[in-house]
Amino acid sequence: MFLATPQATAKTILIVEDVDLNFLLLQKIIERTAHFQYTIIRAKNGKIAVDYCSECGEPDLIFMDIEMPIMNGIQATEHIKRRFPEIPVVIQTAYTSEENREKAQKAGSNDFITKPIRKEHIASILSKFIPVVS
Repeated sequence: MFLATPQATAKTILIVEDVDLNFLLLQKIIERTAHFQYTIIRAKNGKIAVDYCSECGEPDLIFMDIEMPIMNGIQATEHIKRRFPEIPVVIQTAYTSEENREKAQKAGSNDFITKPIRKEHIASILSKFIPVVS
């Protein structure tokens, strides 16, 4: 099941996060930061994210948590990038080890952020991967 935030559809942001509070925090930061119309889709694990990309099309940006049930974020990123290499995937995690950064990079992620997530980081990522044309 894919959960969407009812917004005007222009850009699609897929948030892959199993923890409700973390999802809601990231959603709120995006709402306060994005300067474009968007729809937020939530997937509660990596398998759901892979299925979404395969069945529903390519999102414009994916925020991917590492630690999730069923399929973790590294595995999901590998699957998604194999089929859709152009989709930007930003790995997010509370685990800041160099090993996690290396795994994320090897899986094909485009960026890596650590929790707690800050508004400045999200603003930078949105402008980097979803440029707004005036």
